[in-house]
Amino acid sequence: MNAFHPHLLDRRLGVARTGVWIVLGIMVMAFFRTQILGHGKYQLQSETNRLRPIPLPAPRGVIYDRNGHVLAENVPGYTVSLLPGPEANLRSTLARIASIANIDSVEIERVLQRARRAPYQPALVLGNAPFSVVSALEERRVAIPGLLIQAEPKRYYPDTGVVAHLIGYVGEVTEIERTTRRFATVRLGGLVGKYGLEREYDDTLRGSEGVRFVEVSARGQMVRRTSRRCPAPICTPRSISTCSATSPGRFPPDSAARSWR
Repeated sequence: MNAFHPHLLDRRLGVARTGVWIVLGIMVMAFFRTQILGHGKYQLQSETNRLRPIPLPAPRGVIYDRNGHVLAENVPGYTVSLLPGPEANLRSTLARIASIANIDSVEIERVLQRARRAPYQPALVLGNAPFSVVSALEERRVAIPGLLIQAEPKRYYPDTGVVAHLIGYVGEVTEIERTTRRFATVRLGGLVGKYGLEREYDDTLRGSEGVRFVEVSARGQMVRRTSRRCPAPICTPRSISTCSATSPGRFPPDSAARSWR
């Protein structure tokens, strides 16, 4: 029989038509699965890649003596961080800003280790950056992907030489502390009281952190800010008044009395 016989041509056409319909059916099912069934999943992945959560530390409560003199308060400060990203990109960015931020190879490895421990949080580079460093980095922001500079409250003790042993100090929460119930909710890099009144009344002074989301481009550049949840206490800061602060050493931290101002 001739290969171009009409009967053979019709059969081949039928097979080809069936194959085309099968391929189209598979494509329609794949599109339906992606666009309809998997809409929520892929939207979440897209939002995760596009938005970065930025913690907003709450200002700690002020500590007063019984005469109303400030023993511990907050002053404005700046922090320099890098938005989450691949370790190779973070290392490259750190090498680029090392001379400006005055960090060496040891500090770079420390920042990378911090990023490994909390891969979804900004990696802190400088916790209390001088204004000169902040200005120099801001001038080069376009060339530094993922750069994040924030104004954050820093602890200040006016009379450190008199009541330092009583007031104590604050520092970053450790892995061991985060295993305890008291500090389980504190994020990595968060500040907690380490000694004295700062430690004794940390639950009262610390407050609750806020968060804001920033939109980033494919290069890690910040495009715009989106939603924001303010930290507390901002409107009603909590403070502590001591029983006395006129004679250093007269009273231990346990003799402090809480006062809501």
